[in-house]
Amino acid sequence: MKYCSQVCENHRARFTVKARFCRVYLGTNHKWDGGMQRILPESTKLCKQRPQLRSTAFDKGTSHVKWCEGKYEVTEYVAEFYNTFSNIPFFALPPLAAYLSWDYSIAIDAGINVVWGLLVIVGAGSGYFHATLSLSGQLIDEWAIIWVFMTGFALWTPADLYPTTWSRFERWFTCILGLRPSTSDRRTAFKLTVFAAAVLLTGLSLLYPVANAFMLFSFIMPALAILKYEYRYHDIGACTDSRTQTVVRLAKTSLSWLIAAVVCWVNDRLFCQWWQSLPIPYPQLHAIWHVFILIAAYTMCIVASWAHAERMVPSSHPEIRYWPFPACGIPFVHIKAKP
Repeated sequence: MKYCSQVCENHRARFTVKARFCRVYLGTNHKWDGGMQRILPESTKLCKQRPQLRSTAFDKGTSHVKWCEGKYEVTEYVAEFYNTFSNIPFFALPPLAAYLSWDYSIAIDAGINVVWGLLVIVGAGSGYFHATLSLSGQLIDEWAIIWVFMTGFALWTPADLYPTTWSRFERWFTCILGLRPSTSDRRTAFKLTVFAAAVLLTGLSLLYPVANAFMLFSFIMPALAILKYEYRYHDIGACTDSRTQTVVRLAKTSLSWLIAAVVCWVNDRLFCQWWQSLPIPYPQLHAIWHVFILIAAYTMCIVASWAHAERMVPSSHPEIRYWPFPACGIPFVHIKAKP
C-alpha cells in the first residue's frame, strides 16, 4: 500500500489523515480542487472524513516551513527521516567539546559550557521538528539557535565593539545592580543587555515563524565582524609563528564549512523543484546542512574562544590543539599556563 496524505484545512484546523488508516488507494483518476483538499471519486471514498478539530502547535504538520525531503517515505513514524537523523552529531560533538574545553572553562570562562549545552538543544529541537513537522518543534529549534548566537555574542564580543546605542541599557543595569564603571562590570552589563535582547527576539519569533530562518541568518554578519576585529586586534596577518598560523587555518576552514552549509540550505529551501526535476535521487541537502553547520559553528566557537583568552588572559598562552591526533581531529583550546 502506498502512503498518501489527505490534508484537511479550514480556518481553525489542519491535520493529516494517512491512507493506511482510511483505506484510500491512489489512482490515476484522482485530482485536486486547487487547494489542499483532495477530491476522490465517489467509488473510492471508503471512509468518512475526520471531524474538523482545533489543532495545536504540538500536532504533526502544523509548521508551515517546507523542506525538500519526501514525507514519510522511509517510515510512517518519522516525517523526514534523513533530516531527523542527521542531527545525531549534535548529541556527540558538544559533550566531547565540553570535556576537551575543561581547562579553558576553569581558567578563562565557564560560560563556554552554556554554548555546548545549547548546541545539544539545537540538535534535539531540530530532530523533533523534522520528525513531526510541528510548529512547537520548529520554535524549539529556532529558539535554541537564537540563544546560541546571543550567548556567543555575550561571551566573546570585545569591549571595544560594545554598541554605543546600548549604553543607556548598560547604565540602567549598572544602576539597578550597583555595578562599578569598570571593564568587568561593563561586560556584565553588556551580558545582561544581550540576555534581554534574546528574550525579546524569542518573543518576536512567534509573530511570523515562517521568516524566522532568514532572521537567524542575519546573526552571521555580526559573528563574522567579531572574528574580523579579532584578526586585526591580534595582528594575525603579520604573525608567522606556528601557534597563530594554526588559528588562521582553522578560521579559514570554519568559513569554508559555513559557505558550504549556506549553499546547501538555500538550494534545499529555494530550488527544491529544480533538484527534484533532475534524473537523480535527491541528495538530501538539508541533512547535509545539519552536519556542515555544526562543524562551522563549532570551529567558529573555538576560534572565538581562543581570541578571547588571548586578549583577556594572555598569560595563559592559549593554543589550538587537535584530538585525538596532533595534526588533525577535533580542535580545542589548550591552556598552557594556568593563571
